[in-house]
Amino acid sequence: MSNKRLVEDYESRFIWEMMERMGYLASTPGVRELNNYPLYEELVRTSEIVGVSSNLRVVRDGTASPVGERKTLVVDIDGVPVGFFAVMGEDVMSTARPPEGITFENDDPIETATAVVPELRKKAEIVVLMSQLGPTDTRRLIEQVPGIDVALFGRRPAWKEQAAKEANTIVQQTGLRGQYFGELVLIVDPDGRIADWGSRNIVLDAQTPEHDEIAQAVKEAEAAAKELIRTRQEDRRAEAEDELSSEHFLGADKCRRCHESEYRQWESTAHAAAWRTLEQDGKHTQDQCISCHVTGWEKAGGFLNRNASQDLVNVQCEACHGVGTQHARGSKVKPITEETCTACHTGEWGKDFDYAVALAKVDHTHP
Repeated sequence: MSNKRLVEDYESRFIWEMMERMGYLASTPGVRELNNYPLYEELVRTSEIVGVSSNLRVVRDGTASPVGERKTLVVDIDGVPVGFFAVMGEDVMSTARPPEGITFENDDPIETATAVVPELRKKAEIVVLMSQLGPTDTRRLIEQVPGIDVALFGRRPAWKEQAAKEANTIVQQTGLRGQYFGELVLIVDPDGRIADWGSRNIVLDAQTPEHDEIAQAVKEAEAAAKELIRTRQEDRRAEAEDELSSEHFLGADKCRRCHESEYRQWESTAHAAAWRTLEQDGKHTQDQCISCHVTGWEKAGGFLNRNASQDLVNVQCEACHGVGTQHARGSKVKPITEETCTACHTGEWGKDFDYAVALAKVDHTHP
């Protein structure tokens, strides 16, 4: 097992353990779980948390089987039968990079929901969607499929201070990466109708008191993960040297030799200070944060670590325009599109993102 997979497995097991301690009832896989599906299968098999997926199948050796343990789940919560179902869109599924020999296929999410929701309503008073669709597709689903009481956004959800009613569905979005806590309370009358509801979605910042036992467990896990990361980074340097071809990242200082005015404009932008903001927030050892604050993350000839890749910290020219050696040999730079930006400016980092406004701030096409 590679050091990278070792770290990811460790983090996934720890997160799952914390979910169990918090009393999670159900989980549906996202891209992270599909990328390491054997571990997800193991965690679901050995845990009391039920894996739910209504429209996904895993294909191995030409044989397809359901993902997770159940297509739907009905649980009695304080005397109210609550039904759960979960769907993933093909556009999301296609971004997964599962281990060799494993592929996934899915049924249309809206067709699936159309079939599943009426059946769930026969058994449950409340029907909850766990969505692994993007926000737009999730909204399209709840508009077209009646009978969904609550929708939990799990794919790039924004952070909303309060849940909101959309169509006839209560929509709950609580942000990414575990930096927020969401609580939704439903008051159900004797006839099984939602009489009232409320939410409490908070930012887990320095003002939020910590649970001593959990805080200690996190501290120990972070220390162990940092040691794994240190070992992994050393191995990655050797691997990158072996993989390094004629294509590699040059760094902004080399771009400056021919593009002085563009370089000076870049220096004035937040991109040029991206690593400093990461250090200020104490996130400079977390892979999921590092990836959007450096250049060439996990690519041959790209950023390895702070000490080995001093010339590739921050969001430099090649992070948006492509590998410099290709341009140096005459290739045109990669065109900038909205997707170039939203690869990082997404979720809570993209809730106020305006492509036109942002592009104007980094535009260095004019002196």
